[in-house]
Amino acid sequence: MPTPLPSPTASVSGISQFWGPEIQRWDDLILLSAEAYEFDPDLIAAIIAIESGGNENIVSHSGACGLMQVMASDTASVEPQMFKDRPTCQELKDPAFNVEWGTSYLAVLYRSYKDLRDALKHYGPRNVDYYYADLVLELYGKSKN
Repeated sequence: MPTPLPSPTASVSGISQFWGPEIQRWDDLILLSAEAYEFDPDLIAAIIAIESGGNENIVSHSGACGLMQVMASDTASVEPQMFKDRPTCQELKDPAFNVEWGTSYLAVLYRSYKDLRDALKHYGPRNVDYYYADLVLELYGKSKN
């Protein structure tokens, strides 16, 4: 049975007070994209917390950029041809663009796999099986308690 898509439950104020100032400062961007793609804002906050800790300028050793660590067309060190149609790292360092792009990509994965855990597995790093998905879901769950 597919994992249901978390429904938006945020109040007007946005994400949960669980998140520290590093994530809280992106509240408006998270809320905007979460609502647009029908995700709970705290799920998007959990991804940002794990991926970048709220640092919009971070670039991973594999070439993922920005808040949601999206693989960029110009910095991907693993299978660069696979990411040739992606935005550039400079574009992905724009927090609004990054959160919108990352959330829209997660929505595509969710529609494709019809299961949130599977979508998160494919959003995260390769070769970690469900470790990344479970980490995101665990942190997301903590934000709801």
